Amino acid sequence: MRLLRFDFTIEHVPGKELNIADALSRAPVDLSESNEFETETKAYVDSIVNNFPASDMRLQNIRDECVKDEICKTLMFYCKEGWPEKSSLSDSLKPYWSLQGEFTIIGNMLLKADRLVIPRSLQDEILERLHDGHQGIVKCRERAKSSVWWLGMSTMIENMVKRCQKCIENANDHAEPLLQPEFPKRPWQKLASDLFELKGQTYLLVVDYFSRYIEIAKLSSTSSQSVVNHLKSIFARHGIPETFISDGGPQYNSLTFKQFAQSYGFRHIMSSPRFAQSNGLAERSVQTIKNMLKKSEDQYNSLLSYRTTPLANGYSPAELLMGRKLRTLSPVAPKTLVPKLPNTRELLKKEDECKFKQKQYYDRRHRTRPFSKVKTNDRVWVKDQKRQAIIKAESNEPRSYIIETDSGEIRRNRRHFSNFPEKPDTKISKNTFETIPDEIPIYNNKLEDNQTDQSDKSDLYVTKSGRISKPPDKLDL
Repeated sequence: MRLLRFDFTIEHVPGKELNIADALSRAPVDLSESNEFETETKAYVDSIVNNFPASDMRLQNIRDECVKDEICKTLMFYCKEGWPEKSSLSDSLKPYWSLQGEFTIIGNMLLKADRLVIPRSLQDEILERLHDGHQGIVKCRERAKSSVWWLGMSTMIENMVKRCQKCIENANDHAEPLLQPEFPKRPWQKLASDLFELKGQTYLLVVDYFSRYIEIAKLSSTSSQSVVNHLKSIFARHGIPETFISDGGPQYNSLTFKQFAQSYGFRHIMSSPRFAQSNGLAERSVQTIKNMLKKSEDQYNSLLSYRTTPLANGYSPAELLMGRKLRTLSPVAPKTLVPKLPNTRELLKKEDECKFKQKQYYDRRHRTRPFSKVKTNDRVWVKDQKRQAIIKAESNEPRSYIIETDSGEIRRNRRHFSNFPEKPDTKISKNTFETIPDEIPIYNNKLEDNQTDQSDKSDLYVTKSGRISKPPDKLDL
């Protein structure tokens, strides 16, 4: 501390280059006591007090509460009189034993290094001040590290931010790891469908998951019966699928379509509402077809070009669906038009490789991470509805849940809702505080080496299997 006012450079001088001191140079010299050290210490202490990010009224409030708080009073007493052995401390004070060298008293306030130690009665209020601006866990911890400290503060900050209702309601969505659908075993086994508009006309699109073969039909009417009639025409050419996926629009969610699916014997799956990604193949196919049709004068020739263009697996949609190449306006050798079935093993291998690369790229680009798990009767916040709801059941489709709101039951993807705390406020319950010391790190201290074996073993316990369990070491914030 006395050297703070100097700016010097330290250099190492080998012992052989040092001059031998004379005999009297080591003789003690009686000097009058100087108060220079006390002056410098006082200046340093005053600088800490003056730079506290708190008003005089707040500091006085902390002083008053420290006097009332049993733990703070005891810590201040130990700072003045010395610390006893760890084994003689109560359970509530043992976590502080390894930090004894960091506590000081300045102006009747207890400090850990240059941070104010906050008594229990003020911790909830300080937590709210730290969360002003509704910043995240990391930012709130950084604010706290610059000014205040108490045992278990880091855990309490994390719990407070997770319980904040405003933060939950306005939290940004994050992407989950990409979930790839299972590749069908044969052509036309699994279809996806959607409606789209182009140049004032409405079209029906159907795409095969196996071959990516696309069928489109211009609709004269957007009624469910019109969609059913065109699907019957498509099924008459290629056969009836086992599974049919749609976005659950009015045309697909009607009684007419349900009766059609039942009579034709296929399973109809509706993707999660307001989550187009769950019907991604149909959505991507719509984008591809619309881009082609916008630029083409002959729409049917453009559709033929798409059907005969090889995919990433090396086969065209027509080859995968029909087992042959289609003749186009481009010149082609007649022998290439001879029907030939694709190599299924090679096809599946290339599809797996392609899907693996897609997932790897998607997860890395979007920095995906899984959502926390939810269970039946959990309270959640539905983002698009801006209301609270309760989880009723998990849907048959992946990451899809049935949710009960005030106006009835709805179905939503996991991405559309967030976990809601039991008590939507920033208060920390008494039970939470009482369990915090078990979660706080106790750093090893050289002074502990002098303790008895009994005190060292007090934090250990033996499990039923006979294994010795030690408390985890975590970062002390």
